[in-house]
Amino acid sequence: MLDDALTQPGRIDRMIYVGIPDRQSRETIFKVSSNEKACDPDIDFNQVASDGLTGGYSGAKIDAICRDAALHAIEESDIQQTGEDPVIRMLRILRSIEVVKRQITPDLLRFYDSFCSKKVGV
Repeated sequence: MLDDALTQPGRIDRMIYVGIPDRQSRETIFKVSSNEKACDPDIDFNQVASDGLTGGYSGAKIDAICRDAALHAIEESDIQQTGEDPVIRMLRILRSIEVVKRQITPDLLRFYDSFCSKKVGV
């Protein structure tokens, strides 16, 4: 999809395919994306990274899930009345997974697989 002029040496002369993250990578991305956010200890990162919940999600979408959960935690909290900071809870992460949809389809994966199998000139 890039113009040939951009893929000449000295510009973008290498294209590297980065596949979708596996379960362990998704768990790590969840942990990194929520690292500086106030999270309830009840969050089971292993569960939210499971294939059934987030299999096929890109790292960017997992980060979007964490941001969505944080924004909703802020909206739902009442800092002025309780004096407590907003906290991301497991239920909010699960709800955010329902809202933030995966965009990587089997057709898109096949396209990238065929792209990777082609020899790209160096």
